[in-house]
Amino acid sequence: MGGKTRLRRALRHFLRIDDMAAAAPSPPGQAPTGAIPADPAPTVSYPPADELAQLAENVRLLAGELSRQSLGPAAIPEAPPARQFTTCQPARAADFASPAFAYWCQRTGQPRRHYRKLWEHAYILQIAHQEGVLRPGMRALGFGCGREPLPAVLAAAGVEVVATDLPPDRPEATAWTTTNQHAAGLETLRRPGICPDEDFDRLVSFRAVDMTAIPDELAGGFDFCWSACALEHIGGLAPGIDFLAAQLACLKPGGVFVHTTEYNVSSNEETVESPLLSVYRRRDIEAAAARLEAAGARLYPLDFDAGDSALDAYVDLPPYAKAKGLHLKLALGRFVITCYGIAGRLAADGRTG
Repeated sequence: MGGKTRLRRALRHFLRIDDMAAAAPSPPGQAPTGAIPADPAPTVSYPPADELAQLAENVRLLAGELSRQSLGPAAIPEAPPARQFTTCQPARAADFASPAFAYWCQRTGQPRRHYRKLWEHAYILQIAHQEGVLRPGMRALGFGCGREPLPAVLAAAGVEVVATDLPPDRPEATAWTTTNQHAAGLETLRRPGICPDEDFDRLVSFRAVDMTAIPDELAGGFDFCWSACALEHIGGLAPGIDFLAAQLACLKPGGVFVHTTEYNVSSNEETVESPLLSVYRRRDIEAAAARLEAAGARLYPLDFDAGDSALDAYVDLPPYAKAKGLHLKLALGRFVITCYGIAGRLAADGRTG
């Protein structure tokens, strides 16, 4: 008996479907089965809410254990691999088992687990590494940095960093401040365990920046631009794509960019779009890629394979597991979403339009 058949039978038993069928009267001309006849139109007997809650918790616990066992003991390499990511892509379970992921979790001081925010950090930093950005003399510009460890990691490699976040007096900043995800200055980005304070103070600066109106004085001065799931929070699908095109102007010719965003795995037709959160479909990412390439960017090839393992198939439900379980894909209303990485270089001639 296959796994799906066993699961189907178990769910039927849990939902009392088989019991309900047995209680129904036998069709005319068929010998009774011995079951007590029920009403002609029996109602479905669903389990009580507390049993459903326990079932959900059991599934969450089993998923977390599967996640931990699949990762196994961490073998931390002394240096990241020369190359790991070769495409613009969604987060996949296989990436979490890679030497690159193990290295960057250790470097950012975070435990290795199937948590998609960690994948975003590893994707951004690994591409910065393999494109030659992580070295003294480089300049990097981060958008919507919140409280992420990336500015400290870059500074520890000798990179000069300008970290930015939404001006605190903007109404939209309230949501990020109350959830402890907004950077109001350098102190929220300081990580002495990653970068010594002396180096951090010398190499990292902070300024408030609205991602929909990047100041002209940031143009043309950076070897690297990045953001980690920020562009989906700036007003809608179109403003996020506008930002991707606008950030090219901040790069030097040949500069590298990496941005992650929310990706709708389940639909290329309908999606979520609001001023505070928008989720990009495949067609939106393809439109963004075409816009970037028309402006002179050379993107990594687009890849929309969201993985085919049991870990990839698991969908986290509210309240989300995040730091304590398997949180690679999640349910947002009727959609399944994960994160997607977009990476590339500005043309060597610096063309942006």
